[in-house]
Amino acid sequence: MIEILSGVLSGGLFGRNVPTLVNYGQDPLISSGFYVAIDVQRFQPLEDFRSRVDSLVDMVRATEPIDASQPVMVAGDKELACRENRLEQGIPLSPQVAEELDGLLDRFELNQVARLRSGS
Repeated sequence: MIEILSGVLSGGLFGRNVPTLVNYGQDPLISSGFYVAIDVQRFQPLEDFRSRVDSLVDMVRATEPIDASQPVMVAGDKELACRENRLEQGIPLSPQVAEELDGLLDRFELNQVARLRSGS
């Protein structure tokens, strides 16, 4: 159904016409989309819907994983884990980016501010 709405109906590519992502980032990305807004409360009370979605998420996460070291996740789990890690550990920078930022700190005389923020 999603492919019919986002590919066929929208006039975009669908099925085998969609290029593989083997060269992702090198080839132009051809995409199309379909957007829909649903008033959940026309079907059921919002709190009931939220509770049912929570139950579905719990069921999915409780599924036995193929690889015991990789738990079954739902949409957003990886991003939430990454956010929590970034808040705790900071955003990793390549040496080149760190060097460029250090240069900007010097250029705009912000070294004192950076030291205060880093606690040094």
